[in-house]
Amino acid sequence: TNFENKLPILQSELARDVIKDPYIFELEGIKENAVEKDIENAMMEKIKNVLSDVEVIVVDEYNTTQLAKQEYWNLCPPKGWRRFFPLGMQVPPVPVDDIVAVILGRRYLEDMN
Repeated sequence: TNFENKLPILQSELARDVIKDPYIFELEGIKENAVEKDIENAMMEKIKNVLSDVEVIVVDEYNTTQLAKQEYWNLCPPKGWRRFFPLGMQVPPVPVDDIVAVILGRRYLEDMN
């Protein structure tokens, strides 16, 4: 890594330690037939216990990929013959992860109010 070159010594050591020692999440109490929400709740509890000095904020990711695709087409409407093809049947030519991040940021800010 380039931590030594880019960060002060104390931060460099901390960053190196964080990536050197992965956190292992053993989720006690999770049954084989657990649903996604059960696993998410158990993970959040484990994260809060392990990282008690760090604030953990959960933002609902429901439907963000679909919303990001719609936002992509609003920002970059199709051209040529593609404009006659229904947008719901088209796939953006680039990943929309950055737009998802913006949507999650908006949801976080809305939840703060």
